[in-house]
Amino acid sequence: GTRRAAALYADDAAADRPLPLTSGSAVAVAYLEFLVANGEAFELLHDELAYLLLDGLLKARDHDEAASKGKAAGSSSAGRAGPKGQQPVTADDDNPLSEVHHHRTPAAATRAEGEKTTSSARDTRKKRRHDEELLYAGRLRRFLRVSTRYRADQVLSWLPLDLARERALVLARLGRHDEVLRVYAEDLDDDDLAEAYCARTWKRADALIADRDRRELVDGKDPNEIVEDEWTEADLRDAAGIDVYETLARLYIRRDDALFDGDAEDLVDDEDEYEEDDDLYDWTDEPEEPLTEAEKLEREYKYQTGERPGLAKALHVLRRNLGRFDHAALVTRILPQEVSFSVVFDFCRALHRYSLHASRFVEIQHQLLKVDYVNQKYELTQLQIKLQSKIAAVPELARLGRVKRSLPPVDLTTEDSYKVNATAHVFDAHVTLQFHVTNNAPGHKLHNVRVKVESLGDADLYALDAEIPLRVLPYRSTGSCYVVFKTFPTVGNVTTSFASELRFTVSVREGDDDADGEDGGTSSGDANDEAPPPAGSYLEEIPLQNLEISTADMYSA
Repeated sequence: GTRRAAALYADDAAADRPLPLTSGSAVAVAYLEFLVANGEAFELLHDELAYLLLDGLLKARDHDEAASKGKAAGSSSAGRAGPKGQQPVTADDDNPLSEVHHHRTPAAATRAEGEKTTSSARDTRKKRRHDEELLYAGRLRRFLRVSTRYRADQVLSWLPLDLARERALVLARLGRHDEVLRVYAEDLDDDDLAEAYCARTWKRADALIADRDRRELVDGKDPNEIVEDEWTEADLRDAAGIDVYETLARLYIRRDDALFDGDAEDLVDDEDEYEEDDDLYDWTDEPEEPLTEAEKLEREYKYQTGERPGLAKALHVLRRNLGRFDHAALVTRILPQEVSFSVVFDFCRALHRYSLHASRFVEIQHQLLKVDYVNQKYELTQLQIKLQSKIAAVPELARLGRVKRSLPPVDLTTEDSYKVNATAHVFDAHVTLQFHVTNNAPGHKLHNVRVKVESLGDADLYALDAEIPLRVLPYRSTGSCYVVFKTFPTVGNVTTSFASELRFTVSVREGDDDADGEDGGTSSGDANDEAPPPAGSYLEEIPLQNLEISTADMYSA
C-alpha cells in the first residue's frame, strides 16, 4: 500500500532541485511557479506554465537524442580499416603488441588527447541535459497533479503520445478514469501505479458520496438536488471514480483475451467500438476467419482449467478491496461468462465472509446509533422537565408577571410509587399551584401528567384560569405541572380547601430504562403540548390529600 502510493509521486523528487536560470524560458518558469504557489488563479498563466515546462522537457530530450545519435555515428568510423578480409585496426594503449601503439606520432597522440577531452565534455553536456530533462519532467508532473486551474483539454492536445505519465495526469483531471488505467496498466505496464491510482480515486469518490448521503439523512435533501445544486463539475468527475476497481479488473481480464487470441496488439483501444449488449470481455476485433472447432475447444479448455493470469490478477485486486466495488457487478460486468466456479471458489468464499462481516458490522452500528439516539432523547426530556420545573421558564406563566410570594411546599401523597408536592406562588391577581410529581414506579412512563384541582370554598374567591400539564415523565424523574387560579379581593382572613387528583396515562415497559427510545414526542421542543397516549397505555387517577390556602399566608409581609 505505501509502496504503491509512493509510486505515484516518485517522479516529483527531481522537481525539488533548483531550476538553473540559463535561459529566458527558465526565468519565466521560475516566475510563473512563484505566482502559482502564491495563489494565482488566472487560467492563462497556468496554461502558459504548463506549456513552458513541456517545452523545456521536449528541448532537453531532443538534445539528448541528438547527442546520442552523433556519438553513435562517430564511434562507427573510429576504427581504421585493415587489409581485405581482416578486422579494422584500432589503437590500443593497453596492448604492447599493437603496431599503432609503437609507431604513433606526436601529432597522433595530441589528437587522441583532444578526442578524450571532447568525449569527456560531451558526456558532461549529456549528463547536464539528462538532469535538465528529469528536472522539467518532475516539475511538469507535479504541476499537472497539483494545479486545478489549467485547461486540461488544451494541455492534453499539446502532450505527445509517448509522454504517457503526463497524459495520465491530465486524463485524471478530466475524469477519464478508464483511459488513465489503460495508460498505467497497458501502456506503461505498471500495475502498482494503476492500483495506487484506484485507491486514491475511490477514496475521493467515496468521501463525496458519503457526504451527500449524510446531508440527505440530516438535512432531508434529495440526492439529485444535492448533486445539481452543490456539486461542481470536478465533484461529478470525482464521484464517477467509485467504479474504478471494476474498470481495473476488466483491464486485467483483457490480458487473457489477448493471450488466447494469440495477438496482444488486436485489443480495441477505442471504447466507442464497444457495444453495451456484447460480451464485456470480447474486447478484441472480430477475426477475419471464424475459429475452427479445434481452436474453440482449446480456448474453452484453457478457460475451464484456469490458465488465466489476468483473471487471477483481477480477483487478487478485488479480494484486497472487497468493500470498494459493487458485488452485483462481479457477475454482470466483471467475470467472464464461461468461467468455471472452481476457478473463483476461493474468491467467492472470501466475498461471502466479507458480506457476513459487513452485515454484522452494520447491525452493531445500528444498535450503537439506537442507544445513542435513546440517550440523547432521554437527556432532552430531562432538560425539558428541568426547564418546566422553573416557573420563570414556563412561557404560559409569563403573562402573570412577577412572583410576589411563594408558600412552603406541602406533601399531598402517602404512597411511594408517585410522590406529589404542591407549592403555591402568589402573583398580583393570580395564584399558581405548582405540583412536583416524582415517578418511582419501575418500568412506568407517565404521559400528560396533570393534577385536577377544585375549590371547596367560595367560588367567588378563586376561578380556574389555566392548566399546564407535564407532557412526559420517565421513571426516576421529577417534573412539574401547574394549575392557575384567578383571585378576587376579599375581606379578612379566608382559608380555602382544594380537592386534588393526580391524573396521567401510563405505559409499561420491560425493565427500568426507556429501551424503545419513545418519549411521547418531547423532542418536538415543547414539553407542554398534549401528546396522544402510546399504544398499550392506560389512564390512571390517584386521589391526593386536600390542599389548604389562607389569604393571610398569601398576602402577609
